[in-house]
Amino acid sequence: MEVKKLICVECPMGCNVEVVMEGSDIKNVTGFSCVRGKNYATAEVVNPLRVITTTIKTLDGRIVPVKTDMPVPKKDMAALIEKIKAVKVDGQIKVGQILYKDLCIGANLIATKNC
Repeated sequence: MEVKKLICVECPMGCNVEVVMEGSDIKNVTGFSCVRGKNYATAEVVNPLRVITTTIKTLDGRIVPVKTDMPVPKKDMAALIEKIKAVKVDGQIKVGQILYKDLCIGANLIATKNC
């Protein structure tokens, strides 16, 4: 059996959660103060997700801050960053504008600043 120790980030409590794993099966989760902590720890050991935040360039060289509009699998982040690096946009950019549709599992790349 393997014990994975996490600090929950779902609320300000910052609980020290332990997940006992046997292979890829979760046997026990302890240390959480609320159900969000248990759900976070379970998801984090099975399929961790992250929102990607980075920048891209416009065709005229301006920098545009961007992010995915939903979390994507952590294991895919390196490949997605390479995909994002290739994105070039032109014209006026508005906050929330989709710059790349369905980057991964339905997540879109959106602008986070007007440019």
